[in-house]
Amino acid sequence: MKIKEKSVGLIELFYDLIYVYAVSNLTEIIDHEGKYIPLGVFFEYLIASFVIVQAWLYLTNYINRFGYSTWQEYFLIGVNMIGTLYMTNSINADWTKMYLPFNLSMYIMLISIAGLYFMQFKRTDGGAAIARYAYRVITIVASIYLLIIILAWWLTFPMVMNLDVIAVAAGVVLPIVIKVDFDNKVVSFPHLVERFESLAIIMFGETVVSMADYFELNQFSLIPMVVFLSVMMLFGSYVLQIHYVIEHRQSTRGLVLMYSHFLIVISLNMLTAALTAIREELDSFWLIFIITSLVIFYLSLSANSIYEKERYSLRVSGFLIKGTILIVGGLAWLLMPINLGTATGILLVVTASIFAYDFYQYQHQLRQISE
Repeated sequence: MKIKEKSVGLIELFYDLIYVYAVSNLTEIIDHEGKYIPLGVFFEYLIASFVIVQAWLYLTNYINRFGYSTWQEYFLIGVNMIGTLYMTNSINADWTKMYLPFNLSMYIMLISIAGLYFMQFKRTDGGAAIARYAYRVITIVASIYLLIIILAWWLTFPMVMNLDVIAVAAGVVLPIVIKVDFDNKVVSFPHLVERFESLAIIMFGETVVSMADYFELNQFSLIPMVVFLSVMMLFGSYVLQIHYVIEHRQSTRGLVLMYSHFLIVISLNMLTAALTAIREELDSFWLIFIITSLVIFYLSLSANSIYEKERYSLRVSGFLIKGTILIVGGLAWLLMPINLGTATGILLVVTASIFAYDFYQYQHQLRQISE
């Protein structure tokens, strides 16, 4: 089967730069003073995270399927970028101050994407049906955001939040439940993988940058290096799974790749917030937060095993070993007398152990192939 080839364009890389700014602002929502994050604040963070990643994904999917770098496309992508900047600047720890400009920005971004798909209605290569399908999904989601904007002046804050949840859920569920004879040939899976790798690099970069406060010039400590190495171990596991183990050259819609990266983004932001918080005050809440972020990260990463090359068989033993490492690490965090050095040390042991296992399995299977 012929695989659609598509290289990542400069406009996409430029767009990613804006998302670096957006991601850096996201952590402000959960950068909460105190020993714990109120459940309502964390819920608001989840909603904002899903909306921002959805916005990135909508444009990425269009470019992956249809983008031809015409001036009309550049104009609408420019409108989308402006909406992204307004959305990013609206992010605030107090959702009541941000929900109106945040939702308005998302509406503008969705309308620009709908316009891009509308331009593909006259295609004669079979892509027109998929363009209409995507246009239908996006206009439904955009209508919910428009409803939020119109009713925001009269609805209570909880009601607005409920509508935001519906909008996010619609963006996730509609592509699955709306039936269409989807031709996977319009999707360039290699391009899609490369785009999500770029998104992951943005997230890991934000995590590393947030760790800068650990590196104090007037006080040498091993803790900063331990934290940095822990993040690198996570990145190593990601690279092994997504860059090396999965088969890039295949014809698939890539839904699992997309949805798993929603959770990978959230887990890395959670880890960033927790590592920042424990530097100021070590508390069991933040240790549980770290454990939760690691579980979400590794489960989301493992979900992409469905794309693995045939020679890299998914084994139940791998899940059991990684699960055991996480459980032992979690118990050590919660039951042992803990300080910052011990907490970060356990983090390094957990992430390094899982990376070492992944790397060993990868090398072992390579040797079997060569034999």
